[in-house]
Amino acid sequence: MKIIFSPSKTMKYKDIDLKNSKDAEFPNHTKTLIEKLKSFSIEEIGNLFKLKGKLLEETYNNIENFDTLSSYRALSLYDGVTFRQLEIEKFSDKEIEYLNKNLFILSALYGAISPNTEIKPYRLDMTINILDESMYKFWSKDINNYLDKYSTEIFINLASKEFSKILDYKKFKVIDIEFRQNIDGKLKNISTEGKKARGMMLNYMTLNQIEDLEKIKEFSEDNYKFSPENSTETKLFFIK
Repeated sequence: MKIIFSPSKTMKYKDIDLKNSKDAEFPNHTKTLIEKLKSFSIEEIGNLFKLKGKLLEETYNNIENFDTLSSYRALSLYDGVTFRQLEIEKFSDKEIEYLNKNLFILSALYGAISPNTEIKPYRLDMTINILDESMYKFWSKDINNYLDKYSTEIFINLASKEFSKILDYKKFKVIDIEFRQNIDGKLKNISTEGKKARGMMLNYMTLNQIEDLEKIKEFSEDNYKFSPENSTETKLFFIK
């Protein structure tokens, strides 16, 4: 069982031991993207990334000085809503090993990375087109070929649609995990709630070393419950 996860734009280094580090699988792809980004002015970066002020300056400086930036293990750097649900500082060696073995984070700059992959601060996502082709076309073949070695396993999709759509659903057995909120009798898909829930599910799977699909259905954090009536063989719904 492998787990697919989204990165986050927000990054903040946390001093945690993720054991042995590893290099990114697609350094030439990353180099191509950074070289293209370096060709843009700060105004163009602002328009592309919809940024201004201090955050724009920081993003632009990170691009310009990318070669000299320090590298960090991915899970110690991502700090969005989803990642803040993980009790990383409390994880045992066994739990860190589970993540390093089973988790793949899909990155617009690095491709498919593991929690202990060395990365540098960046802000690129799949919807920002900086090449003559879309980011999906740029990455699709290589990411799916890289994951092909795990094609006999089930992929648990905890990523947002922005990133999970790069997966070849014909090649892999993918189980989508969906979260909904019951508000006044109507099921809603609230973005922030979904992000939190995906993080809580990953935390639950890590703490319980989940390798069985049926065990995933026992997830009950934050009052979520598995909804068999809304679920299918390839899509599991959890509702609160």
